[in-house]
Amino acid sequence: MSVTVRDALAEDAAAIARIQVDAWCAAYAGLIDDAFLAAMDVEHRIVTWGETVRTPPRGLALRVAELDDEVIGWSAVSTGHDPDGGELRGYYVHPERWGQGAGRALMHDALRQLRDRGCRIAYLWVLIGNDSAMRVYEQFGWRLTGEEAERESRGIVLRETRMTRSLEERIP
Repeated sequence: MSVTVRDALAEDAAAIARIQVDAWCAAYAGLIDDAFLAAMDVEHRIVTWGETVRTPPRGLALRVAELDDEVIGWSAVSTGHDPDGGELRGYYVHPERWGQGAGRALMHDALRQLRDRGCRIAYLWVLIGNDSAMRVYEQFGWRLTGEEAERESRGIVLRETRMTRSLEERIP
């Protein structure tokens, strides 16, 4: 079977939460405090994601990737913060499903969604030191801008760098 991408539904909240926690633990080990990662609460995230799906913030599109009727990844794009561009706000595939096509399907879908909304550029923020994610993004035409920022999330400071790509170019 092939990967399909669709709008997230309220019943997807548990899968979205589990994917987020497991992907963070796999991808951010050594980049974020181990105690923080170990304390991530799936149950709390299920409630939060359920609310987000039922009442999404203005401009947000939350999509899921399915393989064999199982949600294995998700992406979130948002518009309205930048007059020319849209943001890839979240992009995760369950670590046990890496390399099975969900990441490619989600990226193509996310970029198409932003382009269809009239955006000319897309941007994202990636954790500094997350070289494997940067390599994945670069395969899809994303480039580092040199812009960096710090933000606090749940009591920890995250250092991130910005990447952009044109939505007028072909999606690899």
